[in-house]
Amino acid sequence: MNRVQNTKTVLWTLVGLAAAVGLTRFIFGLGATTNLTDATPWGLWIGFDVMAGVALAGGGFVLTAFFYIFKQEKYHSLARPAVLTAFLGYLAVIFGLTFDVGLPWNLWHMLIHWNPHSPLFEVGWCVMLYTAVLLLEFLPVPLENTSRWAKIREFLVKFKLPLVLLGIMLSTLHQSSLGSLFLIMPHHLHPFEYLFGLHGTTALSPWMWVCEVLTVGCVIALLLPGVRKQENLLACVCVAVIAAVWIEKGMGLIIPGFVPSTLHEIVEYAPSEIEWKVMAGGWALGLMVFTVRAVCSKGTDRITIGPCGVPSAFSKPANGSKTG
Repeated sequence: MNRVQNTKTVLWTLVGLAAAVGLTRFIFGLGATTNLTDATPWGLWIGFDVMAGVALAGGGFVLTAFFYIFKQEKYHSLARPAVLTAFLGYLAVIFGLTFDVGLPWNLWHMLIHWNPHSPLFEVGWCVMLYTAVLLLEFLPVPLENTSRWAKIREFLVKFKLPLVLLGIMLSTLHQSSLGSLFLIMPHHLHPFEYLFGLHGTTALSPWMWVCEVLTVGCVIALLLPGVRKQENLLACVCVAVIAAVWIEKGMGLIIPGFVPSTLHEIVEYAPSEIEWKVMAGGWALGLMVFTVRAVCSKGTDRITIGPCGVPSAFSKPANGSKTG
């Protein structure tokens, strides 16, 4: 129990710190609080909140497709936490966009001023709709413990399969549009060369070598039966996989896409302290929600803190064990 409480204390501290410094972003604007420029308009929040959040949410439609469409019953215990993770991942996307957009209070303009020629228009609509679909997919879980909303829960359960299909379609559409953004970049190799050093610039090289080591190491580890059979080692490898994807999406995809500019200039970008704190607080808030016991289903299902500090969602603890 102490482990759970300590984890929650750390997460709440990060959330409070992010709330305090995040307020300064809306008071003083992006120029005074971030290191974003016209040359590098996308930085930490887009790379580590938006792109990483979308990648984290990928397990949602994959596992729900395996369970609800292909009837793979062995994935039943993973379906609910996967949908919750996907929902939190897309909330991270919205969180990152809210801080990154210059005038976030004008985001609603997209609803009435349509620009079908813009890939970001399609991305925005799909993100909004898919977040709503994920909410509807997961809503029956917290409604299990109340009879007041029984009819709503029965309705959502009845239409679970159409929601899953709609979620797969929306997620696929907007991720393909995100990829199309990079096709309009005129020099595709320069960002890749910059990752490992271009004209003496090596700011991102340490990050990318860490990513490469984690990626290769995790692939080798997951091929070893001894690692897959040990829960502690497997949990640590899974954390390393997430870290590798996190680095690749942020430091390996977004930032280098702008640093070697179309004018063949290298204007390096390093996140400001406020950017780091806001990003950490956003992910801490997501983990906080993930560890709240109220989101579990009825019965013996509980959320526990597993190996490497990883929340083991929807596990069924043995009699007498303590959960958080």
